[in-house]
Amino acid sequence: MGYIATSKFGDCSRCPATNTACKKRGKDLICLNCCNKEDAEKQQGKAKIRDVFRSLKTIPENKELVQAKISNNDLGRWFEYVATIIKAKPHCWNCGEFIPEQFYRHASAHIFPKAHFDSVKTHPLNFLILGAGCGCHAEFDSSIDKACKMQVWPTAILRFTAFESKITETHKYLDLFKSKFRK
Repeated sequence: MGYIATSKFGDCSRCPATNTACKKRGKDLICLNCCNKEDAEKQQGKAKIRDVFRSLKTIPENKELVQAKISNNDLGRWFEYVATIIKAKPHCWNCGEFIPEQFYRHASAHIFPKAHFDSVKTHPLNFLILGAGCGCHAEFDSSIDKACKMQVWPTAILRFTAFESKITETHKYLDLFKSKFRK
């Protein structure tokens, strides 16, 4: 039975240890002692963060606040709604590539960004199914110029016209979208 070596011998780049068992982290060789110290520090940092969140949940008034935030998550429900639509036909609307179930949330692309358009961020038509793995979601989000050249652009325009009256914000994205839509 073979044994796969998980370390090499070399000089540690963090301490004066020479010709010792080392692991490669990034481009550096680090001795096992330094690796263990680094791992322990990371675990302690994560434990501190975990303790803070746990303390927030145990204080009565904060526990109610946390529960209210969890139960009042409209955006979470919106993503669940879009996931049910993706489940019926799990393919990118632009290129047709299959979308695995674990990437349904990543494939839910807002036509109007949720960060800038609070009034329509959970509107049932403010989405396109664009795969993250094929790059269509990133391409649509990168710029209006790229988005208007995609095959899914006519669908985006149809959906926009259906919820345009619900938009209450003014933003340059809206003006750009309308200028590309009018062409």
